[in-house]
Amino acid sequence: MSYFNVFLSIHSYLCDNPMTHLKFIKNIVVGVSLLASSAVQAYGEHSDPALKHLTQAFAEAAKDPGKLDAAFSVAEQTVKAMPNNPIALVYKGSLATQRARDAWMPWNKLSYLKDGIDMMDQALDIASRAPVNPDTILQVRMVRALTSARIPAIFGRGSVAQGDLTNVLSNPGFKGMKAQDQASVYAWLAVYAHRDNQADKAADQLKTARAVDKVTADAVWAER
Repeated sequence: MSYFNVFLSIHSYLCDNPMTHLKFIKNIVVGVSLLASSAVQAYGEHSDPALKHLTQAFAEAAKDPGKLDAAFSVAEQTVKAMPNNPIALVYKGSLATQRARDAWMPWNKLSYLKDGIDMMDQALDIASRAPVNPDTILQVRMVRALTSARIPAIFGRGSVAQGDLTNVLSNPGFKGMKAQDQASVYAWLAVYAHRDNQADKAADQLKTARAVDKVTADAVWAER
């Protein structure tokens, strides 16, 4: 079942049984504990002042949740000014999913989460159209992967995160990324291998991650 169908089913059930299932829905979506400190980097340099401002606001919000609303406002303004820019869209989508984490009402959580997922997917669709810029693809996939990795499993984003991480690993720009960013990729691949009961593969990926940046690797591995 797709995440959208899951969303509709849960939303319909909640409307029919608002009090009985309030705690259930809240528990599902409150698990979106997004973007740990090892995963908040702005992937890539931007000469455009608007994109530079957006990525800075994104990183600040990841470190201080109290700045989330301000960062989302920056993202809204940026997307409004450049609606077909995949970088602006993917960051706005990621920030929307963080609003799902912080929203109190469960239907708001689900709405923010759905909107965020849609925007991140749209960003990759735009970035994948010719002419393809490998640096843009790298940034979009990194943000989408590390956001999707922390979305509750019921929404089926694990395969999306794995696909993005695999693509990032083969991207020509991967080796030029910061050590902690490379370690995040290897460590999350280790987590997914562990979840798929591929112990040897998980051990190899984790070993590589720790060799690159042990602190980041261990932080991600703790989320398995």
